[in-house]
Amino acid sequence: MDQNHNVQESGRIKEELRFNMNTFLNKSTLCFPPFIACVQDMCYQQRELQQLDPAAISSTCQVSLQQPSGILLLEEGLLQAAGPEEPPAKRSRGRKEIPPDTNKWIHLARLYRDLEDYDVVRGIFGGKVGTKSITSAALQAEANTDFAEAVKLYNEALNNEEWSDGEPSDSEKDFWEIAAMESYNQLTEWKSLQYCSTVYLDENSPPNLDRMWSEPFYQDMYLQHMIRSMLKQLQLGESDQTLLSFIDKAMRVEERKKLLESKHSQELSLLYILQEDYDRAKYYTNYAMQLFMESYSSVDTLLTQSRLTILQSVQALTEIQDFLLFIKGDVSVSALKHLIRSWTDRYPDSKVDPVTVWDDIITSRCFFLDKIRGKLRGPAPNDSVEVDGGQDPAGDIETIVNDCKFSMKLHMADSACQQKNFPVATKLLKELHKEAKTNRGWLLRWVHCFSSYNHKRSPAQGPVDQIAAMLKTIPLLEELEADCQSATSKVFRWQKILQGTSCHILASAVGRSPSILGTLGAEKKDRVVKLSGVASPAESPKEVEVGLQLHALKLLCEGSRKADEELQSFAQDFVETNSVTETYMALANFCDKLLRNDEQNDTVSEFPDLLALPVHVVESMLKALKMNSEEARLKFPRLLQIIELYPSETLDVMTKEMMSVPCWILISWISQMVALLDKPEAVAVQHCIEQIAKCYPQALVYALMISSESYRFEESATGHQQQEFVNRLRSLLDTQGAVKNFVDALQQLTNPDMIFRDWWDSVKNEMEKATFSKEQMADMYEEMRSLLCDPNIEGHGVFRKKFIQ
Repeated sequence: MDQNHNVQESGRIKEELRFNMNTFLNKSTLCFPPFIACVQDMCYQQRELQQLDPAAISSTCQVSLQQPSGILLLEEGLLQAAGPEEPPAKRSRGRKEIPPDTNKWIHLARLYRDLEDYDVVRGIFGGKVGTKSITSAALQAEANTDFAEAVKLYNEALNNEEWSDGEPSDSEKDFWEIAAMESYNQLTEWKSLQYCSTVYLDENSPPNLDRMWSEPFYQDMYLQHMIRSMLKQLQLGESDQTLLSFIDKAMRVEERKKLLESKHSQELSLLYILQEDYDRAKYYTNYAMQLFMESYSSVDTLLTQSRLTILQSVQALTEIQDFLLFIKGDVSVSALKHLIRSWTDRYPDSKVDPVTVWDDIITSRCFFLDKIRGKLRGPAPNDSVEVDGGQDPAGDIETIVNDCKFSMKLHMADSACQQKNFPVATKLLKELHKEAKTNRGWLLRWVHCFSSYNHKRSPAQGPVDQIAAMLKTIPLLEELEADCQSATSKVFRWQKILQGTSCHILASAVGRSPSILGTLGAEKKDRVVKLSGVASPAESPKEVEVGLQLHALKLLCEGSRKADEELQSFAQDFVETNSVTETYMALANFCDKLLRNDEQNDTVSEFPDLLALPVHVVESMLKALKMNSEEARLKFPRLLQIIELYPSETLDVMTKEMMSVPCWILISWISQMVALLDKPEAVAVQHCIEQIAKCYPQALVYALMISSESYRFEESATGHQQQEFVNRLRSLLDTQGAVKNFVDALQQLTNPDMIFRDWWDSVKNEMEKATFSKEQMADMYEEMRSLLCDPNIEGHGVFRKKFIQ
């Protein structure tokens, strides 16, 4: 084009192409992924087309889940705008830097934030891109999943009217607004989200929602959040009909109807379920499923995060379809029980699926249960409600529905805890507390969830808050002691873990700040001292701390003994393996933490039975290891360290228990075990290594050869036994000499000069040691002679023989 047209004509064509590309992005309503990717790829390939509207790039990428291509295009544009970099020496000292393209940087940050790559986002806002420091602070809070602090900072920035360092850009203000709404979404604060998504539409109160259609900007920025927040409130029982009126009016205009159907079909289906228009709800659910399949199939297989994001919507959509099939079919108590069982088997993942996915699923399930309960209560044929004779059908339905709702919300609270979204967990636990008081079984589950919630919050708290939280938790657990004695083994063990952990946190708080006992009120101090078991008149902070740790150890040992009894009473196929291994690892981790604290402190430990702790660590971790615990497998090197530090207490135990550990579990730690074969601890790992040599010989060859070079066996009966074992291993691994021949052949590839220099360096290093002997010198000389000085040894190539001569 540049060759066939003059400069003016060429510039006009390029500008027209840029305008058309911007139009493609701005006018796209469906944002079909292949189309967006194609447009952006064409612009990326042509330098003249790279300066597109950053807002159009980021918004279309977010909708089509093509963030990587948008990031590539924006970054290339930033690089081209910066031009070739000058050498630092040529820069003047005055401030003559090119002003940053703040707008483009902010939209780049939006894309990285969408991918949850907060390290890059912090890097962007930490540099000189012309943004406010409060943005970086809010993003740091988001990265730490502290959405309450993040939204507080975003609102502070939005409400600030006086900036000492100049007004923020419109792009940054938009960024704050979007981030605040998304934080409210993560916090499930629907009223606040509704306010943020409608307050700028209209000055009136309540705002006129029809103004949403007056600007495409409003639709991109607010429509999704407005529909979501108002729909959630309707599902939770609110009676405001504003959203229904807004949708009804919009569906009469073809363009608006297409937009709603293409982007919000799932929400439309839930709105029609709310109005009990099940046929129309079914139509939109099927349409949403069709859109999902189109979207998923059109996203590149390499975009794993984008595909995962699309997949996360499937469960909620599938459960809407299941409900519609259920409600249009035979609605009965037995059918309801079957539906609830299917829900119980497919909770979202407690760590992978975010709170927003959990809320979509649990809120919809509770909404569906209300609809089903209403239908079962209404006039129905005599055989449609199947209950045992003499039972009240309505009472049975209430019990089933309420128990299901309680369990699901408790699961969601636990997931929020694991993801450190504590405001959501707090809200759910408060909501469920009143219901829990009406049922002893519910109260037990609530207290266990509440205790776990307090434990997960404690690392971020100070000693005073930790003590206050544990003094709330421990009495609640103690009140349920009798219930747990008669409950299942799993519940009993979990009770002991929670009690033990609570005492450990209390002890750690006292240990971190010994003077804290003096600052507590008399009542709280007496309760802490009483829990420690220390005589009240003579207590000291250290005595109280040790007393609490001993109490924690006792409780965790009780849980471990219960797990032992369970394994002895039942075959392993009938035992909840994950729960049992969690019990063993709780005891092992507690004892290991105390041991590490003692190893790191110079003072003598006041713990009365310190040498029992390494035994607990070894026994509990190996029990968990035998049950294929991943945590125990990852911590196996710590066992090797413990038997080295405490051999008299643990070596025999380790040697005995390792006999029954499957060798394949420890293949990943072969190098660490083989390195011990010339040490006193070798006896503990010999059996496992021998089993690996028989079953997986190739996994052992390299590690043994590398470690063999540095073996130094003692001149004793034990040393000779260890050397015999290593020799036996070598013969077992290389029965026909194939391995040795292969290694010797590889050795020929090394330059002889380098071999000699390395050998001479090792000789000089050894000669500097006081333990160096003539025998060692003879061995080292013999090694060198066989490698580079003896032409009669078989296997030498032409190059090596020439060097020897």
